[in-house]
Amino acid sequence: MVFSTQKPAEIKILNIQDDIFRRVTKVRYAFRFNIKESKQTIETEQGTQEISGYEYIEQIYETEFDLILKSALPDILKVMYEKANPVVQENTQLAEVEIPKEISLS
Repeated sequence: MVFSTQKPAEIKILNIQDDIFRRVTKVRYAFRFNIKESKQTIETEQGTQEISGYEYIEQIYETEFDLILKSALPDILKVMYEKANPVVQENTQLAEVEIPKEISLS
């Protein structure tokens, strides 16, 4: 989980690199899922302090696209995010299942 004091965008483009000879653009981007308001306790010289912010899951990807699609990247990334979101939601729920430390058969 990532914590931020400012509300993040669901999609953040981290880097774009064009390769004109190969006619591709390489995009490094972050998808941010399950964004929710949260409070976090931090230690300061005056003691503990609670700050408000946002907590979310961040997954970073790097993908190459044909250079002619560069102007459509915002729309393409939105569709990719919308398709990935339900899968991440389901995986998050599965990951939160608690398993007992000891299992007895009798």
